[in-house]
Amino acid sequence: MAKCLTFKLCVREIEAAMVVLSWLDWKPGAFQFITVMSNHSFGAPLARLFCLLSGLSLFLSVATAQSPIQADGQHLMRFLNSTLPNLSNYNFSGSPCSWMGVGCTGQNSWANIQSLQLEGQGLHGNIPEGSIGKLYALTWLILANNSLTGSIPDDIWNLPNVRHFNASQNQLSGQFPSQLNGMRQLQTLDLSYNKLNGTIPSSIGQLSSLQILNFSRNTLVGGIPVELSNCYKLLSVDMSANRLSGLIPPELSSLSRFKHLNLSSNFLEGNIPGEFGRWHYIQTLDLSGNSLSGPLLTLSQLRNLITLLVSDNQLNGTITSSIFHPPFLQILSLNNNGFIGPVPLPSNETSLSIVDFGNNKINGSVPPAFWTIPSLKIVKLQNNALTGSLPQRLGDGIVHLELNGNAFKGNLPDLMHGSWAHLEYLDLSSNKLKSLESQIRPGVSSLRYLNLAENLLTEWPFSQNATMQQLGYLNLSWCHLVGSISTQLGSLKQLVELDLSHNLLTGAIPTCLADLKSLSYLDLSYNNLSGSVPAGLSSLSSLRHMNASYNGLSGRLPDVPWGLGSFLGDQDLCGPPLIQNCQNAKSRYHLPAVVITGIVVGSALAVSGILAAIVICSRKTGIIHLPPKEEKYFSMSGPFSSEIEPSVWALGIRDPSTIPVAMLEKPLVNMTFENVLQATSSFNKETQIADGGYGPVFRGVLMGELHVAIKILAAKDTSNEAEAAAELETLSRLKHPNLVPLLGYCLVGIERVLLYSFMDNGDLHHRLHDLPDGMPNTEDWSQDTWEQSENEVAGELLSWTTRQKIALGTARALAFIHHGCNPPIVHGDVKSSNILLDSEYEPHLADCGLAALMPADGPLVGGSSGYAAPEYEQSGETTTKGDVYSFGVLLLELVTGKKAAGDSYQDGTHSGTLVSWVRALIREKRGKKALDPKLVDRSPISEMLETIRIAYLCTADLPSKRPTMQQVVGLLKDIKLKTTSY
Repeated sequence: MAKCLTFKLCVREIEAAMVVLSWLDWKPGAFQFITVMSNHSFGAPLARLFCLLSGLSLFLSVATAQSPIQADGQHLMRFLNSTLPNLSNYNFSGSPCSWMGVGCTGQNSWANIQSLQLEGQGLHGNIPEGSIGKLYALTWLILANNSLTGSIPDDIWNLPNVRHFNASQNQLSGQFPSQLNGMRQLQTLDLSYNKLNGTIPSSIGQLSSLQILNFSRNTLVGGIPVELSNCYKLLSVDMSANRLSGLIPPELSSLSRFKHLNLSSNFLEGNIPGEFGRWHYIQTLDLSGNSLSGPLLTLSQLRNLITLLVSDNQLNGTITSSIFHPPFLQILSLNNNGFIGPVPLPSNETSLSIVDFGNNKINGSVPPAFWTIPSLKIVKLQNNALTGSLPQRLGDGIVHLELNGNAFKGNLPDLMHGSWAHLEYLDLSSNKLKSLESQIRPGVSSLRYLNLAENLLTEWPFSQNATMQQLGYLNLSWCHLVGSISTQLGSLKQLVELDLSHNLLTGAIPTCLADLKSLSYLDLSYNNLSGSVPAGLSSLSSLRHMNASYNGLSGRLPDVPWGLGSFLGDQDLCGPPLIQNCQNAKSRYHLPAVVITGIVVGSALAVSGILAAIVICSRKTGIIHLPPKEEKYFSMSGPFSSEIEPSVWALGIRDPSTIPVAMLEKPLVNMTFENVLQATSSFNKETQIADGGYGPVFRGVLMGELHVAIKILAAKDTSNEAEAAAELETLSRLKHPNLVPLLGYCLVGIERVLLYSFMDNGDLHHRLHDLPDGMPNTEDWSQDTWEQSENEVAGELLSWTTRQKIALGTARALAFIHHGCNPPIVHGDVKSSNILLDSEYEPHLADCGLAALMPADGPLVGGSSGYAAPEYEQSGETTTKGDVYSFGVLLLELVTGKKAAGDSYQDGTHSGTLVSWVRALIREKRGKKALDPKLVDRSPISEMLETIRIAYLCTADLPSKRPTMQQVVGLLKDIKLKTTSY
């Protein structure tokens, strides 16, 4: 018994020492061996011997080794040295337990680091292996809201005591390891807002303590693991905004404690599992932005449901009254699906605050009880087929109401009295409403946003004494309004946007509009206004957009900051910015029509006579002198002077081995023009992959397996090699991830040969529009892309996510050259064949900066069919706003899958371009008809429609109405937020 007691004391001593020995890389196996031996009499002597040796080793180790907290501090310092900026700003002189964000199990030398909370500390770079992953006592690991990159080291996944791991809002990438069972105690795992990829491993089901899981805003693919249902303690799962696909596992219904599930913005398909109706504790269910189909989930048993979001799917069927049964349901969004039938009758128990049934096929009249739900605050029923009259009374809590795009009839409600006066946001546009029999009476309204466009109002809808002091947006366009503009507008001091266009308004522009100091947008176009433009409008510093086109305005313009596009069609106006001089304005418009007709007819006859005489004389002499053939290139020598082939030009080059190639990316590589000739077989026709507007392009492989695209640039009229080299060096400094990089160049006489990176996936035009075999795109930089099999449809290879990436990357490239270069660079030829795709389908804008290298009398390349802005056809000048227009056409290509111009648009009502076709559909409220049918069944419709809206802005006829490329980048980045937020 005494021996056993002695041995147990030895075991306790060793157990106390194991904390220190663990930092000396002792393995726990030895101690386990002693413990096992203590239970057997025959092992006692051996155990005592081992105890004696261990004690001696422990004595020596303690005397020479670091304490646990010192070892932890070294591991932590390795991490901080790699990731923490301005390390000198922090005091690391004391114990690691006193360092920023560090918590320990105690304060003595035998303590361990237990928590590490470094949220928002500016950490950047990779997490080193063997740093944080060595802090075995960690229970809290918080690295959120930093700039960490690279993958998560494997040793972190094996920390045995971590309960809360949050590395959200970083730039971490890489994939999950196949085994995640090392974190047995893990309760919270948040890796949202990173760049993680790959699939979610099935081993996640072994994290049996997991309660909160957040993988949102990454690029994860594959399906949702069925094994996730083994995490029986789960309360919340968020996997939104990834690329997950497949069916939603019905096995998740076994998670009886579930409260929150967010799978929005993925590619999930199939029905919503009916088993989800058994989730008695579920509070939030967000399945929006997928490709789910079938009927809506029955909600009768979901007694604790608060938020249900299933918008932007392909759900169908009728909306039953069970939708109102959950007594705590507050937010309900069924937007943009295929629901039919009437709005159901609400129950008396409903607590709904936000209802969104917009963009469906719901019809019939709305039950009166629906309007008076006491808890309602936001109601969206837009773009359905609802009929009937608007209610005279709304629930007193409703502050936001969208009923646009329906077929409501009858009179406009009285917005100044009763429950309608409580509204802050009201959109009744695109209905069949009429003005009240008597105008809206005086009163006070809370309205901040009011859109009554495209109704049948005919009369000004407000009395002179109506008070709408909060109104910031007012749209009364296309309302058939007659008479003069109401002077009551002058009292709307908070007004920011005012649209009265496309009406029958007469009289002068009231001077009271100059009192609207907050006004930034004013559209009075397409009316019958007369008189002069009030001088006071020019003093409105906030007025960024003014359009008074196509009225009957006259007289001298005041000193206005707006361009010519603000006064199109107002021919009696004069003075800057108009071309018409006020002194000559009067005589300009009084030529009799008969005189004009005579001039035109006489001129035509004279020209015809001259041409006929030329032809007759030519026939007599046997010679017909036709106009000289237009040359494609304007170089006076080289392969572009007439019909000389590039290969013939190359054969005439003397001593090509003496012409150096300047390699910008690899300056130490010695290469000559002879290497270029060898790579292209002396510019043999078989190596030519493009015939672009700036010159032909060839493919070649240089030394070191460097695949390049080689462009022979149309020569500029200069023989100064130093000047040409300086221009190309400047061009090489245009560095952006979404520009095709210039690798090198050489000067051959006055010709310039440019070397670019070769792009594996060719150009967007080919990938998107699937040119048939044997019909290569003349501007495709990848010959390989011509060799597709008959069964391969290029358009299907570009998913909506890929198209979004292409759009955003191209926008960033244009924003860089417009706003990041001084002076700004105009591309001048933005089109799908100039968007090249690398192996990851990342877009790269080609031919950037080449316009400045062309001859002064060289070819105009900015007028590509379907892409050219309207003003280009008049002036022939390329501008940044022209680039914005062309980019808008490119967006429409990505959304519709159609070409910028083609015979398919010439249907008698449109001008044969993609822009005119889409804009006509939008005006007709049929924007969905424009979406690419290959994408509609598998992509979030709301994002596609929002992209069309951005393209609509970019392709405005007037340059001043178009956004800048910086603004376009912001709009494209905000699509996800805008289409999923309220």
